[in-house]
Amino acid sequence: MGTTGAMGNPPGGLTRPSPCPPSCDGQCLVKVLLVSHSDGGGGAGRAAHRLLRSLRSDGVDATLAGDSLSSQDPDVIPLGGAFDRRVRLGIEQLADKIVRPQDASNFSAAASGALTPRLVRKTGASVVNVHWTGYGAASIAQMGHLKAPAVWTLHDMWTLGGGEHYYNPGQEQANGSWVLDRKERHWRRSRLLITPSTWLREQAAKSPIVSHWPIRVIPNPLDLTIFTPQDSSAAKLSLGLDPLTPVILFALTNDLSDPRKGADLLVEALHTLHTRWPAGQPHPHVAILGHERAPMSWTGLPFDTHWLGRTFDDEHIALSYAAADVIVVPSRMDNLPQVATEAAACGRPVVAFDIGGLSDAVEDRRSGYLARPENAEDLASGLLWVLSTPDKAQQLGDQARQKAEREWSFSRISGLYQEAFLELIENSRS
Repeated sequence: MGTTGAMGNPPGGLTRPSPCPPSCDGQCLVKVLLVSHSDGGGGAGRAAHRLLRSLRSDGVDATLAGDSLSSQDPDVIPLGGAFDRRVRLGIEQLADKIVRPQDASNFSAAASGALTPRLVRKTGASVVNVHWTGYGAASIAQMGHLKAPAVWTLHDMWTLGGGEHYYNPGQEQANGSWVLDRKERHWRRSRLLITPSTWLREQAAKSPIVSHWPIRVIPNPLDLTIFTPQDSSAAKLSLGLDPLTPVILFALTNDLSDPRKGADLLVEALHTLHTRWPAGQPHPHVAILGHERAPMSWTGLPFDTHWLGRTFDDEHIALSYAAADVIVVPSRMDNLPQVATEAAACGRPVVAFDIGGLSDAVEDRRSGYLARPENAEDLASGLLWVLSTPDKAQQLGDQARQKAEREWSFSRISGLYQEAFLELIENSRS
């Protein structure tokens, strides 16, 4: 699959000689509107903004519309005005009070939204790519009744069932039935779904709503010029770490008590690692990226711990990966956590549980280590296996970087999305 770079594209569009459909006469002009709650902060917003940049770098006329904006990117526009947004947030908060979900942070009613026909007309979009749309970015009805060709990129399980963003299939809370009923009523037209991981595609196949919809697996893109290998000793010194001491990095912007992200399993694994650490070898340090200080539940850790603070600056995040000898991702359930792909792109081995999209991100014993799900002792075994031999860790990191170059580059992911957009437009015409 070849893609045409920006130098060969006409202004404001995309030229694709193949697989350009015959009706385009070789000149397929695609104008893409990406819709996301944010353009940064959380993983879904960062992924949407990176996709925007990858499409733009390939000459595609693309715009991202969002509510919580922080990038200062000229190709990012607000979904609506400040008053409009307050109204939509108020409706969502009212819906939460009526439905009373067990965990409001894991639930979206999607009763309000800004994804209107006016927005599509305003941007002149020929295709709409919907991303994470919580907090009133897009309502269920708006998503279902879009007239323009639409691609939905899933960043969690919300689209597949009721109102929960993550759940064990068959164990959704009863208060999601109202959301599920509205989806079944409004989502009668199939849409093309894109899942960043194989696991999420498998979950979609079990969905009572979208199991018969077409699905493609396309990972999230990474800027491999930012997330790239750097000198580890220099990175450690710049962050105030000892360059001679091995470092285990855990990166998380969520609350450390979030059970899905598995911080409790990491603490258990660190205690196990401490008891099994070889005598006479310098103990590793632990670095936590995403938090300023330790919560009460994190007292008494067996290793010296450094709190690197909260940041969404990609260059600083890449520097933090460079300062680590291994990155640990202890999630119980996850789509394609970008911590794992970013770390791999920086040439760092990843130790994680063999769950969700982590099975796509990490090649077991080749670019990292996949432990048995929720088994803290095996997670400790993976950390010990990587750290015990520096040459092995370097080899794992090199192979992780090669995987990133093969699978997550801007040019590859942009090309896959362009194919999906062009096919969708042609199908809508016929």
